[in-house]
Amino acid sequence: LLDNPDPIDGEALPQPLQERLAHLRDTDRTVRQSVHQSASGQPLFLVTICEEYVQTLLEIGQLDDPQLVRDDVFNALKRTTVKQAKHDGIGNTAQVSELPDHKVRVSFRSHDDTAQKLATALGGGGHERAAGATLEHAAPQEVCERILAALDAL
Repeated sequence: LLDNPDPIDGEALPQPLQERLAHLRDTDRTVRQSVHQSASGQPLFLVTICEEYVQTLLEIGQLDDPQLVRDDVFNALKRTTVKQAKHDGIGNTAQVSELPDHKVRVSFRSHDDTAQKLATALGGGGHERAAGATLEHAAPQEVCERILAALDAL
């Protein structure tokens, strides 16, 4: 697992942001990570990113183009997730990102065709080893449960 999935030092921030960051950490609304095994023993490194945490990061940076930076945050976390999974010998990763307007974006990476199969099970698609899906009116926990059920069904 990642040594520190939440690397922001809150002590250097203005008091309101310190308090919000502390609340997000206390309520486990930052970056969550876990490793799951399918029924067939296939491991999956699962990372969930909370929208409120990303929004706080954007405010901390006082950034001009929040959408561009939001994508950069997600992509940086995705690269870190895949790198850590490979280091731990896990060939499958899923990054579940909570988005505004009750949407959840999922990005899958795998060493075989598992990524495409999982994305298809969620109504998405892509390449065999890199695929994804965006789900509307979904909660991240519900999406994680659907991913694990799809993994078990493979």
